Amino acid sequence: MTPGFPAVWLRHNCPCPDCRDPVTGQRLLKITDIPNGLVATVTAQHDTEIVVTFDPDGHRSVFRRDWLAAQAPAAQGGADPDPRTEDGKVLWRAASLGAVPSAGWAAYLASDAVRVSVLDAVARYGVG
Repeated sequence: MTPGFPAVWLRHNCPCPDCRDPVTGQRLLKITDIPNGLVATVTAQHDTEIVVTFDPDGHRSVFRRDWLAAQAPAAQGGADPDPRTEDGKVLWRAASLGAVPSAGWAAYLASDAVRVSVLDAVARYGVG
């Protein structure tokens, strides 16, 4: 497997013409069509590309190294996980609610910085 990239993510982002329309770039593969227990193996490495083969379906994908580098979490603005994913969520217990950021409605309306902070907290912690 390529470091840092889950097999399902790689398979869902395969750029081949069977998986993406070559003209529009639209995905032709639904994530629900990807088999459970998928494993990605790097089967060839070239100067500008990496070839990955997936088991159990045997699908072969060719990824550009520069594209993979741009998709790496560190390239996306740091080590923080994407808050839209499960890795970006923070599980909490009632005892830890004091540590969850909060703001009053007036402060929320008055400040862009407070709104960003509150919306980030909702994405990470949910609504309690």
